[in-house]
Amino acid sequence: MMYEIFRQANFIFYIMLAFSGLLIGYRFIYHFYGLFATRKYPCAKANHKYAIIIPARYESSVIEETLISIQKQDYPAHLIRTFVIVESPEDPTCEICSRYNNVEVFMRPDLKVKTKGGALKQFFSAMSKNKHGFDAYFIFDADSVLSSSYIKEMNKCFDGGYKMALGFRNSKNWNGGWVAACSSALYIGFNTNHNKFRSRFFKTSVITGTGFYIAHEIIENIGGWTFETFTEDLEISLFAALNNINIAYNEKAEFFDEQPHTLRISRKQHVRWLRGYHQIAPLRRKVMKNAVKERNIGKLEMSVSIAPVLMSVISIALYIVFAVGFGLVAYINGFEGYYIAFRAVFIVLMCVYLFFVVYFFAVILGELRCINIKFWNAVRASFMNPIFFSLFIPCYFIYIFKKDVEWKPIERTVSID
Repeated sequence: MMYEIFRQANFIFYIMLAFSGLLIGYRFIYHFYGLFATRKYPCAKANHKYAIIIPARYESSVIEETLISIQKQDYPAHLIRTFVIVESPEDPTCEICSRYNNVEVFMRPDLKVKTKGGALKQFFSAMSKNKHGFDAYFIFDADSVLSSSYIKEMNKCFDGGYKMALGFRNSKNWNGGWVAACSSALYIGFNTNHNKFRSRFFKTSVITGTGFYIAHEIIENIGGWTFETFTEDLEISLFAALNNINIAYNEKAEFFDEQPHTLRISRKQHVRWLRGYHQIAPLRRKVMKNAVKERNIGKLEMSVSIAPVLMSVISIALYIVFAVGFGLVAYINGFEGYYIAFRAVFIVLMCVYLFFVVYFFAVILGELRCINIKFWNAVRASFMNPIFFSLFIPCYFIYIFKKDVEWKPIERTVSID
């Protein structure tokens, strides 16, 4: 009798897993395309004027390297102006900015705002008249270091008619430990194995935090910066999809930033992401309704986001809880086949573990030409990658019970040549 119950549970689990597999199966096409294809944008016919906006909260340890990389751009210097958003005149960042041409410091008037989006909103409110005549605004974090051709490459996208675009986000600290390597691979995989395909065939992309531009025309039409959630990058991406604004992804426009190197810093980041993901739920539903109405596959895929993945995670978690409980009850009641349940749990966990190990290697191999990671650190990070992803589960419970989620400064110290 008990064995029959377990057999039926297995059948239900396989059905749920197969269904969720069908929902995310199309992403294997994304991954395959990302490994081989490279999109080239035509040379720009004109050079456009840009502002670079950098929200900086006591980032004096890394801001100078960012400013130097901007000064070294292979692009007319008079067409670039940098604005650094700070919170206090006592911040050493202010003195550092004063050493460079075409760099202005913007002092935030309201420090009660606790999000990066809120800081940007204050800046754009003060810049509403666009007295400098900027065509678009680049958004960077204070630790971002741009390759010398970054703006030149992104100018191709803007000149080609794209009102929004993002570049290739690489990492400064691939060898800063397994946490940094896993976090770096997360962004590389997202761009190479998702955005490259989306941008080419669906005209959509998901912005990943930093290293993107948005046209002045969009900011003017919506009345300033309106994206204030903890995941303002995903909010902007959904806004673009809803309003049929194409987002280009240019992997030739490379920049580098620092990834969390400890689990404590990574945990804070992930909790903030989870908070932001729930904040934009209404917008996600709007995009989904619009996608169904227009029969637009690209928008629909954007709106469901990680839902198919979550379904797989929930299916596996429920099965493990059931199998462990079944095994314990069977053992207590003297059922000789109790070990079958524990063996099933072991097999499922090993399959999930090996999947994430292989995924990490696939990401690394796909962009090996531009990833500076030592062999043994790659091996260690690949075997720890399943642990890295599994930590999203406790982060979710932290988010549920933690009400004071804030945009807090993250200590950054890594430099790059």
